[in-house]
Amino acid sequence: MRNPLSLRDLDPRYRPTLARHTASWLLWGVFAGCVTQQIGFAVRKIGGAPSLVSLVTTGPMVVAFLAPLYSPRLERFPARPLVAASRIVTAGLFLAAAGCVEPWQLALLACLALAVLRVGESFYGRLLALMYPSAARGRMQSIPLFAGAAATAVMSVLAGLVLRGGEAVYRWFFPAAGAVGVLGALLLSTVPLHGQDVRRATGRLRETLTDAVRDRPFLAWCLVYSVTGTGYWFTACALPVHFAGALRMDYLSNGIAQAALMAVYCVSFFPWGRLLDRHRSLPIMTAGWTLVAAGTAVVALGGSFEWAIVGQVLAGLGYGANDIAWFPVILEYAPAEKVDRYTAFYMCLYGLRAIVGGLGSGLIMELFPVGGSGICILTGSSIIALGVCGMLAMRAGAGRSAPSGA
Repeated sequence: MRNPLSLRDLDPRYRPTLARHTASWLLWGVFAGCVTQQIGFAVRKIGGAPSLVSLVTTGPMVVAFLAPLYSPRLERFPARPLVAASRIVTAGLFLAAAGCVEPWQLALLACLALAVLRVGESFYGRLLALMYPSAARGRMQSIPLFAGAAATAVMSVLAGLVLRGGEAVYRWFFPAAGAVGVLGALLLSTVPLHGQDVRRATGRLRETLTDAVRDRPFLAWCLVYSVTGTGYWFTACALPVHFAGALRMDYLSNGIAQAALMAVYCVSFFPWGRLLDRHRSLPIMTAGWTLVAAGTAVVALGGSFEWAIVGQVLAGLGYGANDIAWFPVILEYAPAEKVDRYTAFYMCLYGLRAIVGGLGSGLIMELFPVGGSGICILTGSSIIALGVCGMLAMRAGAGRSAPSGA
């Protein structure tokens, strides 16, 4: 495929898969722009404490941390319905936002819904392997990811315009977006697959952990990347508080800031996808997370809406590298029959660093009501930079390499 936007050179067998996958991500992007990009900000705006914002951001990660417990029980089922069902439940739960009148109610609803989503993500790697050939996986998945991210960018701004109409607007807006998300998830459940879905009989926790731990290069990468991921969660928890408090943004300004990030993020999938098919993942992720560290530092130090936009643009470019590569990188390490177990181990560390980053961020913001969010963002940026140094050391060691999702 010379042109990543063209389907002319694509094997006809993959066209229905790519078309339906892209449509499902487009609808899911609408849901994400309306809900997941606004939910933490909404909790803060209706009076939620910083700790509640941290709960929304990192609470679902407890489920990711427990992935080695439930993944062996579920890996005997097909990947497609597992992923689709988790998205249906996640989006469907937001229909209940109509009855959430207190910040803690909305925060708990969001935490529960997004926790269910984490369960399905444990099996997305196996599903992705059934969609596209490995030689062109980066370029092909860049198209649905672009569609989803573009929809998220547009809807972030529109959601900001709608939500600024009053504090209670979310009570009908979030349910409406949830209905769109359910449609996208249902469409994902019909995506045509290629190849045989390699499943295993119900396993045990010990087997899940030992399969990944015995792969020393994979383990080394997971540990190094966990440093960078912990820094990400420090910044992710603090940004909604920083935007709403220190920068005094309203819903529209927050939507514009999120759209700036998402616009660069979605466009970056095409060059990152090409690089992913030509090179190993670690150089891509090293560059990407360098941009994230720089961008988050700019947000914290700039002290204005304009500088926040600059920082969001830099970070969005880096996040694009991360999100297009983290599932393929597990496929790069894992034997076909062990993809779920490698993913479960990754998700466990994913949840652990989210919990550490979230608790640390929430504690700092509670201890320092004035300026605490900026301290958290700078701390996170520094930790990300430390993780990047670890990636550079791995490259210098010429070991097996790869990236992941924060």
